[in-house]
Parts: sequence; C-alpha cells; structure tokens
Amino acid sequence: MFKGNKTSFILSAAVLVAYVLVYPLLYPALAEVTNLLSLVPVVVAAWLFGMRGGLLVGVLSFPINVLLMQLVGIAERIRQRVECECSPKYDPSLVRAITVSLGVAPLTESVRTLDQLIRTADVEMYRAKQAGKNRVSSAVTISSGGI
Repeated sequence: MFKGNKTSFILSAAVLVAYVLVYPLLYPALAEVTNLLSLVPVVVAAWLFGMRGGLLVGVLSFPINVLLMQLVGIAERIRQRVECECSPKYDPSLVRAITVSLGVAPLTESVRTLDQLIRTADVEMYRAKQAGKNRVSSAVTISSGGI
C-alpha cells in the first residue's frame, strides 16, 4: 500500500504525535478509558512495519505513556479535589464553588530551565481556562530522538 519506509515512518509518527496531543484533552472526560488510546500508535506501527515495528514502537512509547498518565492524572486529581472540597455543598461558608485550571509542563529538550518550565505551564493553564475553566491542559512534546 505504501511505497518506501519514509511514508510509513511519517504516518506512524503523525499518529503518535496526535495521540500525545489528544490524550490530555480526552483524559478529563473519559478518565482511565483514555489509556486504551495508547494502543493506537502501536497498532498503526505494526500495520505499517509488521510485528517487530509494532513491538518496537510499543516499547519506545512506554515512557511517553507513563509520563502522560502520571502528569495528567496528578493534575486531574488535584482539580477534582478542589472541585469537591471547595464547593458550597462541602463547605457552607462558601458562596460559590472554587474552580482550578491547571497547566502541566514536563522538562523536555526545549524546556530545560525553571523559567521556561513556568512559562510553558502558564501557557497551558491559560489554554485550560480558555477551554472552559476547571480543566487540565498539558504540553507534552516528543524529542527528536523519539520513535
């Protein structure tokens, strides 16, 4: 179906990047079911490169999946706890509920200093607010040494 490995590589890399970008958006709505999405890049790589290609992508994408699950999961638990405990139902002294928008930013090749990390997390926090407040937004990138 595809001619040459370059097209196959680009297609599988695009699927992996799409997965990394979509995961933080879907996690708040679908929670743990979103983890099943981690199979999509592996299945695409296996379809394009055979069983060994799928296995290689599965092994190499494991750290990305763990990072996504941990960062987004922790931020989501913080958001949920604030939502529950900072509401008039939980604390009658509150007039209205308090919401929190969180930006998640991991250290990467392009984000190496504390200043860059804070700036990236700040951008993601405003992205979460623009998406409707009381959300988690994540900036997860793949280094050039990825798949």
